[in-house]
This record gives sequence, C-alpha cells and structure tokens, in this order.
Amino acid sequence: MPHLPHRQPCDPSRRRSPALAGLRRGLARLRAFHATQVELHERLLLLNRPWEEEFAHWSYDGHRWHLHGHLPPPPDGRRRSVTPHGWCPASRC
Repeated sequence: MPHLPHRQPCDPSRRRSPALAGLRRGLARLRAFHATQVELHERLLLLNRPWEEEFAHWSYDGHRWHLHGHLPPPPDGRRRSVTPHGWCPASRC
C-alpha cells in the first residue's frame, strides 16, 4: 500500500474565495433592495385605499406600537391598512 502524505486540516478562512464573498455581499444587497421596493409598493397601495384606515389595526412608528382606527376589520382575515412591518398612512403624520 502506498504511503499517503499527511494532510493538514483545512483552514475555513482559506477556502473562501474573494469572488464568492463578493457575490454573497451582492446578493444580500439585492435582497435588501428588493425588500425596500416591496415595502414602498405596499405603502403606495395603502395610500390608494384611504377608507381602510378606519379599520382597527396596530401600527409601529419605529419606537412603539399604536392602535389606529375605530371599526372592526372584516372577518376575511386579510391584513388591511398596515404593511407587514407595521407602517400605516396615519403614522406618517
């Protein structure tokens, strides 16, 4: 049986190529950009439906949650008058 040379353990920091790291950073930035665009689109849709602001909903202003609206929401379960991150048109004032 031939003698195989002893292999040194792989250092994980040496395995990563700069090109792959750059690709990962680029993809992360692209995901963040897309998430921002989706949030802005959802905000625009809410601005185009001002009557939904009357439905009761929780809104986040960046520091704490507030209850807005005075009508009970319809029983269909769809989220109205607030984005997934808690923004609503009343919170812009």
